[in-house]
Amino acid sequence: MRKTTLIPFKGVYKKHPFIKGHYELDNPKEFQFNFLVISRSKADYLRNIGANAVINCFNGKTKILHSGLIECYNNWYFGDTIYKSTNKTFIVLRHLPERKELILYLFQSFYPKRPFEFARKFIYRILLKEKAT
Repeated sequence: MRKTTLIPFKGVYKKHPFIKGHYELDNPKEFQFNFLVISRSKADYLRNIGANAVINCFNGKTKILHSGLIECYNNWYFGDTIYKSTNKTFIVLRHLPERKELILYLFQSFYPKRPFEFARKFIYRILLKEKAT
């Protein structure tokens, strides 16, 4: 069986200077989510699965992204959402507090059988690429 390479959509978000937990997309033309709002998880159903943070995005009053985030490595999180279809979509989020950035990786219409393991392997590949450059 041949392995296919999954290439996620990638969005880089900069922290808004005045609005707490609000991050704006660097280049709005490349991604549907123009901004992200990240906050602590308040819902029991999210905390019960280990999601200590929540990420949201709105288009007007319509919520187009909502995901509980589970930390799987230092400032790296994973979660899922429904995006542009009825299929679950896997996301990996990196928080870079020193650069005041969030990087969102979106695997459209893909959800791994073992999400924690998949996220760790993906993060490892990203970190290896960064170390090589």
